[in-house]
Amino acid sequence: MTKDDFIASFKYSGLQHARKHKNITYTCRTFNISRTVYYKWLKRFSKLGYLGLQDKEKTKPQMPNQIKPDKEKIILNYRIEYPTPGPRRIANELRQQGITSSEAGVYNVLRRRKLNYRLDRLFYAQEKSGDPLVTERYLREVTKKKPAHIKAYYPGYLFCQDTFYIGTIKGLGRI
Repeated sequence: MTKDDFIASFKYSGLQHARKHKNITYTCRTFNISRTVYYKWLKRFSKLGYLGLQDKEKTKPQMPNQIKPDKEKIILNYRIEYPTPGPRRIANELRQQGITSSEAGVYNVLRRRKLNYRLDRLFYAQEKSGDPLVTERYLREVTKKKPAHIKAYYPGYLFCQDTFYIGTIKGLGRI
C-alpha cells in the first residue's frame, strides 16, 4: 500500500465513520480533523469518488511578473560574455541597451539557472563560450574556491572558548 492509498483510505474511513454514526462532530473529534477538512473531503468524494480523496500534487506557481524567455536569453548571453558582474551591473547594462529589467528580476533569472554565485557563472561562461579552453583566470578562480564543509566528528568537536583576565573586583574576586 502506497502513501497515497493509505491517506485516501484514512479519508474514506472518516467519511464512512460519519455516515455510520450520523454525527460529524464526533467523527471530527475521533479522527482529529476540523469540520472544514471533513466537508472538503466529502465534497471531493461526492464529485470524483474514491480518487478524489487521494492527495493532489501541487503545481508550480505561475509568476506573472517573471522575466520573459527572450529577455532571459539576453541576460544569459550577457552572462557568457561577461561572467563576473552581479545583477545590479547587468540590469544597468541592459537598461543602456533599452531593455528594462530590475536588479531583482535579473537575480531571479540567475538563481533559477543556478548562476547566482560567481564561480558558477565562470564555469557556465567557460562551458557555453565558443572557446572551451581553460584560461588562467578560470584556474585562479577554481583554486580560490574553498571547501564549503568543515569536518566535525560530533557536535561541539570544533568548539573553542577564549578567556582572558580583566582584573579584581572588590567583593567578587578575580574576573
